[in-house]
Amino acid sequence: MNFKKTLLATLTTFMVGGVVLSANQNTSQFEADAVGDNMRRIYVYPEFAMNKDSWDDDVLNIHYWGGTSSSTYSSAPQMILAVDDYYFGLLYYDIPADSTNFMIASVQNTANNWQKTVDITLSNDNKFFGFKIINQYISGKVNVFQENIGMTSDQFTGILAKVSSCGNGYASGYNSYEYLVRTFIVKADGTNIMSIENQNFFSTKTFADMNEGATFSIDGLNRTANNTTITQKLTVIQRQFNDNPDNTDINYI
Repeated sequence: MNFKKTLLATLTTFMVGGVVLSANQNTSQFEADAVGDNMRRIYVYPEFAMNKDSWDDDVLNIHYWGGTSSSTYSSAPQMILAVDDYYFGLLYYDIPADSTNFMIASVQNTANNWQKTVDITLSNDNKFFGFKIINQYISGKVNVFQENIGMTSDQFTGILAKVSSCGNGYASGYNSYEYLVRTFIVKADGTNIMSIENQNFFSTKTFADMNEGATFSIDGLNRTANNTTITQKLTVIQRQFNDNPDNTDINYI
């Protein structure tokens, strides 16, 4: 099996668009790369029907609030492109894990409702969901469908390429085994999100044996560093969810 994949180019991020919050709110921004227990990774993508109002240009801005820190609408950060061939592009951004709400805008600081989504409430119920922007409007704003993210094995390697080091102590963070598998590969009840055919491109087994809360690492202690290969990350996930969850018989070159 050949795990060598063409990965996405490094993307430059900058601060853009979002709704003005009260002056006494904490508005410090977070770096969207190293996700730990204190951060939540939000995945968003527009469906193909969203071919207008700038929803189809791989640029989305996220405004979040209600947690440890909030953005402002006028300076809401631009999301980061993870997979460019997933609908109009699957984008992500890391926000405080205790955030209660977010919304997406297709244009920086837009005043047009049709370039904004409805407000989305975050909870444990949508912890493992992605957010699909759909061609439907509520009070003039774009609606959002919440669902698991089914994709190909090639596209999943693009997700893994964006998993960075978080150091120690983030066993249940949003780049943990549990989050990655439950969002993209298989649900907690065993229902497949990714097709078996695509799972078989990087695994000869299933992901049914869940070791909940385990860290994403090559040594079982902490998450992989940026320079860990995609092959190693896939191997760790395979072993973590199968017959050798402690990784004792994995040999790394």
